[in-house]
Amino acid sequence: MTEGPRNQADTWRENAALLNLTHDSIFVRDMNGRILFWNRGAEETYGWSRAEALEKVVQVLLSTEFPKPLEQIEADVLENGRWEGELVHRRRDGTHIVVASRWALQRDARGAPVEILETNNDITSRKQAEEVLRESEERNRAIVETAHEAFIAMDARGRITDWNHQAEVTFGWSRAEAMGRHLVETIIPPQYREAHRRGLQHFLATGQGPVLGKRFEIKALGRDGHEFPVELTITPVRVGSTYIFNAFLHNITVRKQAEEVLAGQKAALARTNVELAAANKELEAFTYSVSHDLRTPLRHIGGFSQILEEEFGPRMDPAAQQSLRYIQKGVQEMGQLIDDLLNLGRIGRQTLRERPTELNLLVEAVLADLKPETERRQIEWKIGQLPSVKCDPGLVKLVFVNLLSNAIKFTRHQERAIIEVGQIRVKGEQVFFVRDNGVGFNMRYVDKLFGIFQRLHRQDDFEGTGVGLANVRRIIHKHGGRIWAEAEPYKGAAFYFTLGISQENSLEKSMVVGGE
Repeated sequence: MTEGPRNQADTWRENAALLNLTHDSIFVRDMNGRILFWNRGAEETYGWSRAEALEKVVQVLLSTEFPKPLEQIEADVLENGRWEGELVHRRRDGTHIVVASRWALQRDARGAPVEILETNNDITSRKQAEEVLRESEERNRAIVETAHEAFIAMDARGRITDWNHQAEVTFGWSRAEAMGRHLVETIIPPQYREAHRRGLQHFLATGQGPVLGKRFEIKALGRDGHEFPVELTITPVRVGSTYIFNAFLHNITVRKQAEEVLAGQKAALARTNVELAAANKELEAFTYSVSHDLRTPLRHIGGFSQILEEEFGPRMDPAAQQSLRYIQKGVQEMGQLIDDLLNLGRIGRQTLRERPTELNLLVEAVLADLKPETERRQIEWKIGQLPSVKCDPGLVKLVFVNLLSNAIKFTRHQERAIIEVGQIRVKGEQVFFVRDNGVGFNMRYVDKLFGIFQRLHRQDDFEGTGVGLANVRRIIHKHGGRIWAEAEPYKGAAFYFTLGISQENSLEKSMVVGGE
């Protein structure tokens, strides 16, 4: 009697001992999903013992999540005898895992489907790593795509393998058009192509490239055929036995144009400096002439007029005596004007000698020098607490000399003059001021105030050469500061100035006067 055909469904029973040796989770279920076999690997993977798992419906026990409806998967199994895919299972402790699942249909001796043998391999760690890698690649792609520099990747054959949005903008080729093209023929001008090919071959042969990893400038070629300068960095990345070359390029046309303009301006400035040096020499010659040649006849006029007054004054008629006084006054004013002009020129050429300076001590020294001008005057001085600043003390003293002399002069008709010196804060900037209650001036003419020889009052009313405030402005500008004035006719004037400094330890009050 011959043996009948063997039952295919009995195969796993004969190999149960062998199936228990593998670490993969393997179980067998009938066509209704009821578990018939549960190997040791399944116990370790899911946490349920064999006794707990048997007779349970596998989809319920493992809370299986399918990539498509179960009915479709079972239909595929019945048609093809097998199915492969990824499933999500729930373990006994409630955690979820991803498995690579393989189903094999088992049939009985008559060929009817009776069981499904399922092998599952836990790939959760791999999927997590793949997800991390995918997120990293997405972030890198986002960075590359949003970069302001063109990014191009090239393989060892010189073909483009990546091309970001800025590369599209820079060169005019879309990503779809650029991918797979030879980089040399796409963006390298003809005169550089052979050198590029030799450089690539040399690196692949020796692993050395003098420009790799460094930022350098080169000409690039746009799709429309025009050449433009770019700044380029190429970095080789080893991938297995070959290389990928990553390049970042930045169009520097605007910068190069700006550099050309700047070079032209520097050349023009150099020419101007030469011309200015020549003009300064002429000015020094003029200053010498004024200092010596012009003063000599002026001294003669002053000296002879003095002799006339001393020897012939009593015998002169009143009109002649008055004329002689006019001559002497003119000589004095001319001498003062020469001194002011010499100071103006000297300040322009003088190098700043800055050092920490107590401004209060500077103001006290100026007031001591001006004491003869204030005798028999009723003047109320309000001197605020001023800081120590880094400045040229000699020049800044001239500033206070001019401003305080003007304040004394233009308050002479006040029965009780008030002159203030202090500081204020304007938008965080330290501002010094000299204020008086004198005759003031019309703000309509404020633009003329600091011009040389510009006067806002009649010479007969208030003496002066019209050079003092021009000197003040030049000193303030030399310190990197600003000066301006505010006034109202017959209600006083205030002069404000900065010295281009920021004192952290200065008082934060809006105004400090009178030691308050």
